Amino acid sequence: MQVITLNEQKFRERFQYPLNKRLVIAMGYFDGVHLGHQQLIHEAKKVSKEQDALTAVVTFWPNPNVALGKSDDQSAITPLQMKERVMAHYGVDVLITVEFSQWLRELPPQQFMEHILVQLPVAAIVVGFDFRFGKGGIGNIQSLQAIPYPVYVVPAVVYNNLKIGSTNLRQSIRNGEIELANTMLGRCYEVSGVVMNGLQNGRKLGFPTVNLALQEQYVLPSTGVYAVRICVHGKWYKGMANVGHAPTIRRNELTGSLGNEFEPLIEVHIFNFDQSIYGESVRVQFAKKMRDEQKFKGVDWLIRQLHEDKSEVEQYFSDLINS
Repeated sequence: MQVITLNEQKFRERFQYPLNKRLVIAMGYFDGVHLGHQQLIHEAKKVSKEQDALTAVVTFWPNPNVALGKSDDQSAITPLQMKERVMAHYGVDVLITVEFSQWLRELPPQQFMEHILVQLPVAAIVVGFDFRFGKGGIGNIQSLQAIPYPVYVVPAVVYNNLKIGSTNLRQSIRNGEIELANTMLGRCYEVSGVVMNGLQNGRKLGFPTVNLALQEQYVLPSTGVYAVRICVHGKWYKGMANVGHAPTIRRNELTGSLGNEFEPLIEVHIFNFDQSIYGESVRVQFAKKMRDEQKFKGVDWLIRQLHEDKSEVEQYFSDLINS
């Protein structure tokens, strides 16, 4: 997949597009690359095949809602680096990331589209039914009629009367409704980070864990215990993760992944695994929430519960295989 980054300077200098085929462009922020976004990509791929063109996605960074002051939530479901990997997985040929600068967001809708599209060999545009663009987000589907390209509009994708969108997806993740979130994603929700040194409390309890230092601001699941898969050195393992503040054993010496003592920690106990992986990058996929985080009367009660948690997680994965 070809990855291109555009910013104000490149727009003003008339960026020279490096490929010689036309593009069918799906356009949006694509946080999550959920089933609704995948429908846009599917439509773009279908039109691309009909027109002998490449499938492209134009996305924006940083989050337009944050840049426009509509939200102060800078967390992401799929940070940019992960978005690149997911887009490649879904068959996108070209990913174009546009810096959503002050200059760009002040442009009226027509100029906004002209600056983005005039330098690209556009064959057609694919957008969602609620796509907005231009200063103040006043550009809409009707405004796109002014551009000299075919425009394909993809309707909402609905699951159990719930519109699949980034807002509902974020809420599901934060509520710990991971199975619902995974249904909307069409895959397991995932975070990645680097394994950091901990206090070895898990090892002392007989449940050694890897402590994850996230490198991006992710939307975090609610505190609790989860069935997870973790990728280490390209190999996937099953495990259980605790997202929370370890209330039974205080962690005064540890802070959250981004240096915030109030941010939950992610600790993963990997089944059938005995390697030192400090400093290694890992990926963690959340499969199901098993229970809420709770404070126990003492360490013995905690150990007993950890054994129960492990047994239940192992049974969950066994049932998945046999279902």
